Amino acid sequence: MGGKILAVTLLLMLPTTARAQWAVEAFLGTAFSAPSNLTIRQAGEPDISFTAHYATKPIKSSSAPYYGLRISRWWNRWGGFFDHLHHKLYLTNNPPEVEKFEVTYGYNLFSLGAGYRVGPWSFLAGAGPVITNPTSTIRGDFKAHDGGIFGTGYYVDGAQLQLGINRRFRVAGPFFLSADVRGSFGWARVNVVNGDADVPNYALHFLLGVGIGKRRSW
Repeated sequence: MGGKILAVTLLLMLPTTARAQWAVEAFLGTAFSAPSNLTIRQAGEPDISFTAHYATKPIKSSSAPYYGLRISRWWNRWGGFFDHLHHKLYLTNNPPEVEKFEVTYGYNLFSLGAGYRVGPWSFLAGAGPVITNPTSTIRGDFKAHDGGIFGTGYYVDGAQLQLGINRRFRVAGPFFLSADVRGSFGWARVNVVNGDADVPNYALHFLLGVGIGKRRSW
């Protein structure tokens, strides 16, 4: 018991810069997806494969906005984080067989990662699953937002990697503005009626948000 009390006392005596510091951030923004190959397979039909172009439409009223959330914990210059980026894909160069193809309730990028700080800048790298909620109309067959995890329309469909840089701007007390530029590299295989589709996505993301976290002194 005495050893535990001593350990806690020593921890409290450590300088602030040596203690773990938490931060929570929420973002809005947009993304620009590079053209990528989309391959659609349906039973009894020839495959559809072409170079797809996507729009993000970050604040379209019929679906959730494009947004990001991050929880991080820092020890001096090094840190770890959990991140969710609600990315959105709207196909814009539809071939005749594809009336609609969207992954807009989310081409969701969930990441565990690490960061390194240099002054107000943080360099971030993370990876994790892609969780999608697709809808499409292909050759007249409509795939709604249904099925998946507990019938919610969400599926664990792939994996992704993100690299980014963050800059904080202190506002007052523990509050700050937070700006991210990130690159994401993802791949998912989503459901369509009577088949599936391979949906790689390579995007550049721009996010601006607010955060709360203790001011660091290094």
